[in-house]
Amino acid sequence: MAEVLVVADDLTGANATAAGFAGAGLRAATASVASGAEAITGMLSRFDVVVATTDSRHVAPDVAAGMVRSTVRAGWPARLVCNRIDTTLRGNIGATTEAVVAEVGALTGTRVVALCAPAHPAAGRHTIGGTQLLDGRRLEETEVARDARTPMRTSDVAEILRQQTDLPTQVLPMASVTGRREDLVADIRSALDTGVAVLVADATTDEHLQRIADAAVAASEGMELVWVTSDPGPGSVAMARALGLHPAARGAPLLVVSGSATELTRKQLQQLAAERAATVHRVPCLPGSAVPDPEAATAVLVDALSSAGPADIVVFATVIEDSDVRPTSAEDADRIPGNSRAPCDGRWRGTPWTGCSPREATSLRPSCPSSSRTGWRSPGRWCRWPWRAPSSAGRGTACTSPPREAWSGTSRRPWPAWTTCAGPWSWSAAMLPPPGPGHPPDRSTGIEGDAHDQARTRTDPGRPRGDRPGDHGTDAGRAGRRGRPPRRRRRGSGGAAARRRGHGPGRGGAHRRRLRRGACRRGHRHRRHRSARGRRPRVGKVDERAGRAAVAAIETATRAAMDQKVAGIVTGPINKEAIWAAGSKHLGHTEMLGELTGVTEQDTMFVVRNSAAEGHHLRIFFTTRHVSLRKAIDQLTKERIQDSIRKAHTALQVFGVQNPRLAVAALNPHGGENGNFGDEEIVHIAPACEAAREEGLDVSGPIPADSVFHQGLVGRYDGVLSQYHDQGHIPAKTFDFDGTISVTVGLPILRTSVDHGTAFDIAGTGKAGHGTMLSAYLAAVDYAPFVDNIRRTYGS
Repeated sequence: MAEVLVVADDLTGANATAAGFAGAGLRAATASVASGAEAITGMLSRFDVVVATTDSRHVAPDVAAGMVRSTVRAGWPARLVCNRIDTTLRGNIGATTEAVVAEVGALTGTRVVALCAPAHPAAGRHTIGGTQLLDGRRLEETEVARDARTPMRTSDVAEILRQQTDLPTQVLPMASVTGRREDLVADIRSALDTGVAVLVADATTDEHLQRIADAAVAASEGMELVWVTSDPGPGSVAMARALGLHPAARGAPLLVVSGSATELTRKQLQQLAAERAATVHRVPCLPGSAVPDPEAATAVLVDALSSAGPADIVVFATVIEDSDVRPTSAEDADRIPGNSRAPCDGRWRGTPWTGCSPREATSLRPSCPSSSRTGWRSPGRWCRWPWRAPSSAGRGTACTSPPREAWSGTSRRPWPAWTTCAGPWSWSAAMLPPPGPGHPPDRSTGIEGDAHDQARTRTDPGRPRGDRPGDHGTDAGRAGRRGRPPRRRRRGSGGAAARRRGHGPGRGGAHRRRLRRGACRRGHRHRRHRSARGRRPRVGKVDERAGRAAVAAIETATRAAMDQKVAGIVTGPINKEAIWAAGSKHLGHTEMLGELTGVTEQDTMFVVRNSAAEGHHLRIFFTTRHVSLRKAIDQLTKERIQDSIRKAHTALQVFGVQNPRLAVAALNPHGGENGNFGDEEIVHIAPACEAAREEGLDVSGPIPADSVFHQGLVGRYDGVLSQYHDQGHIPAKTFDFDGTISVTVGLPILRTSVDHGTAFDIAGTGKAGHGTMLSAYLAAVDYAPFVDNIRRTYGS
């Protein structure tokens, strides 16, 4: 059995926690249980600490709780069970804490109390008065308030727990923590006597954490009680010390695996070899390539570990000297192992770890290996693997290779790197779906398998061109050239794909190069495209060819999104006359996307990205849209408004707002003044709000329209339901024209768009701004992590 079982909600935190236990002298290992808790069963007898990552930070609370409980059962028995939570308290900390308490209680048949000490002093996280501080500031005043998935609106630890659990919670204040030990023990004992299930402790130093853990163990003496922990790691390490957990005596070499090619890492490896007499082995590569050879690498590692003694340090690194950094070619991408991954895992876990298993291993943090810059994408942010210098720590973390389901972990660099020691390769997956059977992700597109031959221009997110003679050519070009966030996106899909297929008159650079080479799918030398009339489309004028190109771009990008080859699509404005001239019968994007995706009902969600409250994005929904004001008023009924409330509430949850607060705008001036200025509020809007509240939704209203949007902008509400088109458009565009974008909800794909038209009157003058287009791009990147939610909720 393992001495300590840690259940973490993401890989980064799991590695950091394992490194912390390793620094305390315990042999620690990290494994992914995202595809099943049985992944850790073979590790329990070999390590003092097993850290299992569920990758459940952003799933539904009940799903996260279920994964935690199954992992605890698979890892039982253990002397200490820890629930590793984020240092900024994001994710399902209430649900997972309750799951650990409940499952350990069921397994032991005794009372279980969770010690929640969320401070992480080394990372600048402190807890004072039950409030979590990040570098001295409340969470809602820091960048985590703008987190796209879990924006933090409070720093009250007990309040955050109460959002997902009803367990009795009490705060252990700083006065107790820093007071006499006898008083601290007495305060904890008093809390236990009152029936507390979660004890939240203040702390600003590691010494505080150790005092709390020691006092907790002392306070529970003589009681039928089991302690568990819920913290970012340091509190659990302190509890392990307080419980007297020590490593078992097992002699084996220390294995260090490095996949980083930075100059700093090379210096660290050289220092390790010089100061600790470490034996350094290069990872062998395929002939004439920078891609590692799995067969040769396995053989080298087996020989190295077999000949190493218990006190030896074995270093296995891709890059040791400057000469080891080699450029890659497009062909290298196809040579990286794909389906060979599983047998490689077996060899590494079997042969080297049986009979000659290292006592532990440490993985140097992967950086930007210039030998591996192949441009692959990964969803979310990039994972920072915790680096522990073996020259000073002496012990590290054995990291098993995550399964495919875990490849969507968080990385910061879009290229592969050696990151694990129990499996030879772990590369970042394409932005949305992880690579499936077949080829690894294509070097230029990030699309797996045979699909990249048909989609070489598709990356994440897809970008239809919009109407080319309008302002979008200026708009999109500036957004791409000037405003593109580094490494967050590349070319769009629809426009380039459509032009390369001959659907449009555009002449991109790649297209010109193909023409110069004489490359043509029909096998003959190409001529420059001209229309039958021999002229190009004129800027600012309706042209059926531009409409045809826009339709083709939308269709191409939508198909890519439906086939899960891109995260979603970002659309520019299109001219209705142009697409009608091209033969389209649709009124616009919405109807076209509905037909392409098989959806009959869609709604618009405006997102005001630059709200008055820092980190807060106001979402605006619409009960009616493209009808006259007279018809809009006639269409307002209790049933329609109530249905719009439900849809808005669902959309907010889909896009990461766990407990949505929705306000409903009134129709008439001053909310109707009790029927004196109109009775729609009394007859339709107020009854709909009341019915929604009876369903358990957090709905306020009707609120006069001249104040409700301001209240939403300052953060009082997550969304506002407007009653007609201009009621929601005017405040959003007046407050922040460039920062307001549109998201279509109800589609099984992610689609963001600008909130303006083609502006033919200023096309070609250089006056068109790119701010809204850039905002639409950034919104698509921010919302990409919710694509699975979108497909589950709105898919067929």
